[in-house]
Amino acid sequence: MALDQITSKILDSAKQEKAKILQQAAEEKTRILKAAEEQAASSRKQTLDKAREEADARRRTALIRSQMESKKRILAAKREMLNSVFEKAIVALPSLPQDEYCGFLRKVLLQAVSIGTEEVRLNSRESARLGNEFWENVSDALKTSGRKAGLKTVIDDSVADGFIIRGEREQVDCRISTIVGALRQEMETEVARILFENSANKNSK
Repeated sequence: MALDQITSKILDSAKQEKAKILQQAAEEKTRILKAAEEQAASSRKQTLDKAREEADARRRTALIRSQMESKKRILAAKREMLNSVFEKAIVALPSLPQDEYCGFLRKVLLQAVSIGTEEVRLNSRESARLGNEFWENVSDALKTSGRKAGLKTVIDDSVADGFIIRGEREQVDCRISTIVGALRQEMETEVARILFENSANKNSK
């Protein structure tokens, strides 16, 4: 084979190989681009799905937080209303007409006294309001019930209202705020039902 023929064959072979390499390169490029596009599409979908999930999660979290805050505000408002009812009672009791107020404190005193010789501590304003007739009626009631009529009154202006009864072994707090506090423990459920029954029915509809 002549030299020029061998050279020509080598060139032809190189050209063929080049064409083959170029074709393979083009095919590989196409394959790589397609794979890249598929990967990108998959990544975008995953990113969008994740973004949607995160957005949904944030919305759910925000809704739950909002509902919790709403419940807290409602509970706080209800507690404030209950407090207001019993605080008004503390103010309202001393504001009763004289006969009603004296009758109320006489009943409280007779229930708290056990022997009839206890010390009754009250402030000067309360003492002046109750007057001698109050104590005379208390003494008569104590005698009628078989107890002694020997209560001793002591002026103590640190007692805001009502009175404090001191015996030999015990002390009974009969201040208005304490009486209302004790009533609150007994009545709070019923008062709450009266206050909030209609609103609960509306919320359930």
